[in-house]
Amino acid sequence: MGYEKRIAEDWLHTYSNDDEVGSDRDPLFIMETAIEANPSTSWLIPLEIINLDIDGLTTEVLAFGPFASWAYHYARDWIETIEHEARDNRFLRRVLRELPQNSIDEETWRRIEFASLEP
Repeated sequence: MGYEKRIAEDWLHTYSNDDEVGSDRDPLFIMETAIEANPSTSWLIPLEIINLDIDGLTTEVLAFGPFASWAYHYARDWIETIEHEARDNRFLRRVLRELPQNSIDEETWRRIEFASLEP
């Protein structure tokens, strides 16, 4: 199992169990560190979470937390990857619909909004 999947599983466990949030098991710090260090790795972690969390229990926390952090840093450069993945991934589209725009530029945001729509 790759470490991206392990971090994703830890995320799901933590954010599906309120008692774990903020504990020393909380993977948020690891995810935020990965976002700053490596855009491709930090793209794979949310994708793993999205693909494992088919019930969407952590969608809002992910969209407003680490995925938002990743998007604010890298969405402009990765918009084609986002669009491509969203075509076949309804769970990613769900996260994109929850994502706040904040500092994402208008053109990239327009493309994210379009990518979040059902095909």
